[in-house]
Amino acid sequence: RSMPKGASGATFSKLEQELKKKEAENAAKRAAEEEEQVSKEAERIRLKREAAFEAELKKMNEEQRRAAQKQKAKDAKVVQRILKASKAGKHYAVLGIRNLEVQLGPYYIFNISIGPIVLFRVKTKEIKRVNRNLARTV
Repeated sequence: RSMPKGASGATFSKLEQELKKKEAENAAKRAAEEEEQVSKEAERIRLKREAAFEAELKKMNEEQRRAAQKQKAKDAKVVQRILKASKAGKHYAVLGIRNLEVQLGPYYIFNISIGPIVLFRVKTKEIKRVNRNLARTV
């Protein structure tokens, strides 16, 4: 006998469900608070970086300033493209690679299997090369 006398299994399962519900709510609150904290920290870093960039701009002459602003706009476009592709889960698109991989087969002739044959596979070497180049651009 594990249950106390007169207690039914229904009340325990009801209490257990309520406890699980409270735990889930607490976990959701903690996650929201953590997300808010991370976003505040990111915003603080962004503002600090922006202030440093503005200070650098003040030191430059007009031509250098124009070039730096143009480069910043170009970098922002690259970063936005990467973030958009990453958010969509398109990992090859993050790198700017088109995955045209095609698999043919396997084909069965009598009792012999031929294939599968893969065409246009993106090689690991290519992925590493694009990763290095992307890291250099931003």
